[in-house]
Amino acid sequence: MISPAKKSTTPSDLAQQAAGTFISDSVSTLSGLCRWLTECCRQGELREAIEKFASDQPEPLQVNLVLVEAYDEKGLICILPCRLSDHESTATFPVEVRFHLNPETKELMRRD
Repeated sequence: MISPAKKSTTPSDLAQQAAGTFISDSVSTLSGLCRWLTECCRQGELREAIEKFASDQPEPLQVNLVLVEAYDEKGLICILPCRLSDHESTATFPVEVRFHLNPETKELMRRD
């Protein structure tokens, strides 16, 4: 006897994209070191410095979204993504605040 097909309770990818909750299953393009540094910035000893930097910026930034894009001899090159709205538009648009972080001195400088 063939049993009827079960209905899925998981929303489709399209429904999740429309709701803004879709996270694709993709391999990170960041190196292992950048992923580790990102976690240090989100949860570790660098978080406090980034929180202070974020609160001083005009954009509504969330520290838990910080991403270490790269590093050089001066420190970490980071991105804080956010969404802004415009009085002429009904939708929000993505913006990235880029900054340089020296992990030794915990000095941050915005890069525009």
